[in-house]
Amino acid sequence: MNTNKIKLLTLSIFLAFGLSACEKPASTESYGSKIDGSSDKTNEKSTDITRDTTLTTKVKNDILAEAALKGFDIGVKATDGEVTLTGTVDTQQNSNKAKKIASDVAGVKSVDNQIVVKP
Repeated sequence: MNTNKIKLLTLSIFLAFGLSACEKPASTESYGSKIDGSSDKTNEKSTDITRDTTLTTKVKNDILAEAALKGFDIGVKATDGEVTLTGTVDTQQNSNKAKKIASDVAGVKSVDNQIVVKP
């Protein structure tokens, strides 16, 4: 009879621990807010990507429109309003010109000019 009590007590303890480890299911409202929050973050990222792409395009077009910079392969990348210029030009003056053009585009916060001068 003692063994039955011990088995029953052991089983009760295991059940108590097992049930206490179970998480209460979340309400549908909580699931909805998680989805809404996730959607907001996705929209923000999408907006940031669109803004960066638009900025990159504007800077690239303005650089290509400059006669002195035609024929040079100047790379443009924008991230959160910060523009990075890469590539090569023939003079420091042209490197500075590319940086000035990029700086003058609306929405550009800063320009990291990594253009290499190769005469």
